[in-house]
Amino acid sequence: LCGHLEFLTFLVTIAAVPALVRRVMPGTRMPLAWVAFFLFPGFLRYDSNLSTGADHIAALFASAGLLVLFAALRTLAVSHAVLVGLMAAGALSTKYSAISVAAPLLAFTAARALLYANETGKYRKASLAMLAAGGAFAVAWAPHWLANLLWYGDPVYPMLHDHVTGRPWDMEAEMYFRVFMQYAVLAPAHDLKGAFDTPPRAAC
Repeated sequence: LCGHLEFLTFLVTIAAVPALVRRVMPGTRMPLAWVAFFLFPGFLRYDSNLSTGADHIAALFASAGLLVLFAALRTLAVSHAVLVGLMAAGALSTKYSAISVAAPLLAFTAARALLYANETGKYRKASLAMLAAGGAFAVAWAPHWLANLLWYGDPVYPMLHDHVTGRPWDMEAEMYFRVFMQYAVLAPAHDLKGAFDTPPRAAC
């Protein structure tokens, strides 16, 4: 069942590519633009392949989120801002690394609202847009962060272990957490060398 759901999600994701092209290039119709997805050999790697993982679920929210972001940036309507928050929450509900999808959606919406307020002086509309996006995100992501906070004392358990006292926790949990953070999480140096090292390491 998970495999079939992931395959369906994958089909919807690539079907969204022509719609994204029309948004980026208004007036352009490229119904076969989805074929470009298969030009990237990374699709055949483990994390990008149809391996019943969370990656393709997050990708669905990335394409949908970008489509609603275009509308939110254009109108700053509460309804569009709510959709941005929902797409960000959907992405982050799949896996923590989907913060790379959720954060830009919320950040661009907030930045657009702040620029709009500064240019027009209409602070109410800008504030409502930011509150709508942030509120929708917080509510829709609540099944994850609120449940973790109530049960474990850490909204993103165990990621904030160094800052909050999560429960349960023991020496064995500490060991597994440190091993995971040291070897499984990509953490290149924050300099020019790290920028060049990231692509080959991420492909491993």
